[in-house]
Amino acid sequence: YEEIWIKTFHGFCDAVLRESGHEIGLDPGYRIFTKVDQWLFLKKNLFRFELDYYRPLGNPSRFLFSLIQIFGKLKDEYISPEEFIAYAEQLPDNDALLLEEKKKNLELAYAYAQYQKLLLQENALDFSDLTFYALKLLETRPTVLDFYQERFRHILVDEFQDTNYTQTKLILLLGKKYRNIAVVGDDDQSIYRWRGASLSNILHFQKAFPDFRRI
Repeated sequence: YEEIWIKTFHGFCDAVLRESGHEIGLDPGYRIFTKVDQWLFLKKNLFRFELDYYRPLGNPSRFLFSLIQIFGKLKDEYISPEEFIAYAEQLPDNDALLLEEKKKNLELAYAYAQYQKLLLQENALDFSDLTFYALKLLETRPTVLDFYQERFRHILVDEFQDTNYTQTKLILLLGKKYRNIAVVGDDDQSIYRWRGASLSNILHFQKAFPDFRRI
């Protein structure tokens, strides 16, 4: 007998990481940073980021929130710092415009890597980290994945059209073994596209479970 878990994505992933995050080296006593915490954290550590192109000339408050948004979007798309750095390093640089674009991406990629490193040193995660690390945990630790697949044999997701890529990938992975998964989605009600939600997630679901029933 297992109690039903009724949670938001962030609440679910937080519970999983508190319980099993040590499997990938996370301290279960981590602190969760709010947007304000993130801004204060970046401001405090601003000079530990090697910024040239993106160095703020005036009040850095707007700039810092932009960085926070970029880092969150990367994690919502399940892009690690290492992947972003590898992508930026292979960009062409054979003319002035391409060189500038490569420089911008490399600077952002290294800032992203530094941000993640500093967060872990502080034993802190932001909200996007919760789903990012929960998915990493299930993808890289087969025994942990099997444990949670056995534990959650029936899954129901509401407002599925408002999930981002990482959240969708997490759900499809959890439901893959027993295929007892129902998602409720309506593309006319999608309200979080600006936050990384994607209607293509409904198509991903149909591709993952081609024998699905539409009601």
